[in-house]
Amino acid sequence: MSEEVFMLWFDHGNRPNNAAYQYIVVPDVSEQELTETSSNNRDIEIISNTSDVQAVKNNKLGICQLAFYKAGEVEISNGFKFRMDSQGMAMLKMRGNRIEELTISDPSRKLSRVMITVQDIYNVSGDNFIAFPNNNQNNTLILVNLPQGVYAGKSVTIKL
Repeated sequence: MSEEVFMLWFDHGNRPNNAAYQYIVVPDVSEQELTETSSNNRDIEIISNTSDVQAVKNNKLGICQLAFYKAGEVEISNGFKFRMDSQGMAMLKMRGNRIEELTISDPSRKLSRVMITVQDIYNVSGDNFIAFPNNNQNNTLILVNLPQGVYAGKSVTIKL
């Protein structure tokens, strides 16, 4: 049994400076299927594509995926902001402008805790997180304890 292998790369030219690009990998579709569904990028929206934060949102599935290379904030939708006070990765399962499930990780395996701030009020806590709602600012600070030792880098999922 032989597998087909291919290589794909972007020629950025000689010494590009602050160049940017974005792409979507769409596996297992014919050229016709790709053409038919490309007009709306499969309901995938690029929210941020900077050297500090990369974020995408699948509007059909209500899922956002964010990569913070340092502390920052990104607007997920009109008026709904998500802030992480360190590097890290996050995946949000949304229902409208409410987060139903939040997955956090630190691929660098250096942090023991991640602090995030989200719009709206969440009165919740669990084994590995605690939320501090701020009614005056209509947001919630959430502290998430990350796995340590041999489990460092593993993601933590919490239900809000």
